[in-house]
Amino acid sequence: MSIKEILKKPNGANFRIADLHIHTPADKSKNYEMVGEKKQLNDEDWCRQYTRRIIEEGYKKKIAVIGITDHNSIDWINYFNEEAKNISPPEGQSEIIIFPGFEVNTNTGSGVHIICLFNPGTSKVKLDEYLSTLFEAGERFDSRGYPKLAKKSCNEVIDLIQDKGGICIGAHALSSNGILSGYAEQPRMETFTNPKLLAVEIPGARSEL
Repeated sequence: MSIKEILKKPNGANFRIADLHIHTPADKSKNYEMVGEKKQLNDEDWCRQYTRRIIEEGYKKKIAVIGITDHNSIDWINYFNEEAKNISPPEGQSEIIIFPGFEVNTNTGSGVHIICLFNPGTSKVKLDEYLSTLFEAGERFDSRGYPKLAKKSCNEVIDLIQDKGGICIGAHALSSNGILSGYAEQPRMETFTNPKLLAVEIPGARSEL
């Protein structure tokens, strides 16, 4: 099911649980590990086992849709696509829909973060092509392997991603590098009111804003 098909579905009393902001151990800006185990990124079996645990936990929580959004990286996309085929959903549940994508730190403000998601099944080659349009060649990570700022502003990222058939979400909008932090800043206001920005991620109910 494509993004456009999902957006066209009736939105009246038809809810799905989704987690559209998932990072993997490949994301250097995070420190995700299995409890009691060291990160083993050079061990493909370990990576696949970790991937399966994420998918299985999703089924336990009745999550219908997930988005894979490592910073400046698409390294684990194939693991998710391949391992999802090997895990049968519990009775009464449909297969988890996986939106491949990435998170980027734009050059707006102090580095506002944007989640970029694409249709399920989008190839890793295509994703790499889309990600490359946001950075200078070889400039996705610093010398320590941490993600660098994109060369584009929030609105430029949103325009480029939509042109490629993707959607954009403002990540952790209330954090220091979120769209709604320092909202009075003109660039952030322009991004928040951009009609092409599909949604923003907030930590609780809208009443808490």
